[in-house]
Amino acid sequence: LSIAHNGNLTNDHLLRKELEDEGVTFMATSDTEVILRLIQKNLDLGLRGAIKYTMERIEGAYSVVGMTRNKFFAFRDFNGIRPLVLGALDEKTFVVTSETAALDAIGAQYVRDVQPGEIIYTSETEKGLHSYLVKENCVSKLCAFEYIYFASPDTTLEGINVYEIREKSGEKIW
Repeated sequence: LSIAHNGNLTNDHLLRKELEDEGVTFMATSDTEVILRLIQKNLDLGLRGAIKYTMERIEGAYSVVGMTRNKFFAFRDFNGIRPLVLGALDEKTFVVTSETAALDAIGAQYVRDVQPGEIIYTSETEKGLHSYLVKENCVSKLCAFEYIYFASPDTTLEGINVYEIREKSGEKIW
């Protein structure tokens, strides 16, 4: 099981202590490893169940991508604070990234934004990419710094071009 994470958890120290008290060993000090260990510890629920359990326990801003030997998954926090977009190289090959500019760099086509509170995943038993909403009616509260500072100017976040929003912001300030 491997994961990559964009964001910051606000309760990772509490979850780390809880997991350590249950005998879980940590190799590093990052909040990413807390997410990883929570998923690993709960794989008896199935991959989707373990991710759902983890999402219900962790707090903060996060977008996560991961894979097992034969599965792919990604999920986004309930408030959509960190961006996450789905792309496709072809009908069978999906990619996930924080920005549409990264899709352009590898020749992938933008499919859609991953919704706040959504898990996307592949399954051994079912073909294709699947979607599961952990919570219904989540509202995106994308961090303003994605538009102001973090995102590449040539990316589009939630339908808004970063370069254009920076120009409009500059006009308002002026």
